[in-house]
Amino acid sequence: MNAKKLLIATLVIVMVLLPVLAEPLVDSLVTPREYQSSESFENGTVTMSWTLGGSLAWFAITAPTEGWVALGFGAESLMQGADMAIGWVEDDGKAFVLDCYATGPYGPHPPDTELGGKDNLAAFAATGKAGFTTIEFSRPIAASEANDKPIVPGEPFIWAYGPTDDLDEYHMVAGYGTLSTPDGGSAEASGTGSGSPSAAGAGSGTSSARQGSISGILVIVLPHSLPLVLSFILMTAGMLVARYGKKNKKWLAIHKPLGTGGALLGIIGLGFGVRMVALSTGMHFRVPHAWLGTTTLVLAVAAPILGQSMFKVKKNKAEVRKLHRWVGRAAIILMALTIISGLFQAGIL
Repeated sequence: MNAKKLLIATLVIVMVLLPVLAEPLVDSLVTPREYQSSESFENGTVTMSWTLGGSLAWFAITAPTEGWVALGFGAESLMQGADMAIGWVEDDGKAFVLDCYATGPYGPHPPDTELGGKDNLAAFAATGKAGFTTIEFSRPIAASEANDKPIVPGEPFIWAYGPTDDLDEYHMVAGYGTLSTPDGGSAEASGTGSGSPSAAGAGSGTSSARQGSISGILVIVLPHSLPLVLSFILMTAGMLVARYGKKNKKWLAIHKPLGTGGALLGIIGLGFGVRMVALSTGMHFRVPHAWLGTTTLVLAVAAPILGQSMFKVKKNKAEVRKLHRWVGRAAIILMALTIISGLFQAGIL
């Protein structure tokens, strides 16, 4: 496979994998930009996030309780008929999220398995920390049995949380919202109380917004982002010198340190990125930015190595030179994509 075909194959693989890597990771850790949409309730103490994919939907909700947290879809009268996911974390740290169905306006909401159905959650996780409980789960968008309801954009959802892990204990606070998609605008204002969308009062929920200032974000990401930006500048300059500066007899002496310096700065930027993740979620490779950055760094390091090898190999020197050029170009393109995805990940763009 020649260098051009290798570059095209690499870019195709990256583009194919990006939608998969962009799916939320069900680990009870909700990070910025992980979900397509979100909404907050109760002055921001309750947050709900969701992503609607091809055949699956992903949801996460955090509430100020050490008890159960619930989401429901397709309610017909108050709570009745709602397809629900109810989760909690026990004192020993064991997490539960159940696929349930509300059989009456005020409950109960037994698990589907007790009603002759199946638990159709594809994955789930839950965690409790500092008086808050987060549940996260994925489920099919389509309904597959009588106690399931399809996930329909524009339709309302209900949420609630209780004081303990006892599912029979009445909820402390409840409310509702409307599912939206990224191109369908923000979710509608949401009422709070014990009713359904048809019974709740005036909307008191607010659409979630980015919190913190741009300057605060930059203080956190600067040690990571600045070396990557400088790496991109040096690698681009090195490519331009090799492409247009060969009339200068010293072009190679300029080209080499630019490429090597760009690779070293990329390594430094990646190191700070790893450190940032270790201090926050501790979950590496959970967002496309991490995969893009790692792939870019591999290519950025490979480019100067291939360049140096041109002066040592005796055979296939032309092929090595061509591979060096295309690997360098691919590294520059992916570096630009890495920087852009990082700005989105940080909430700056």
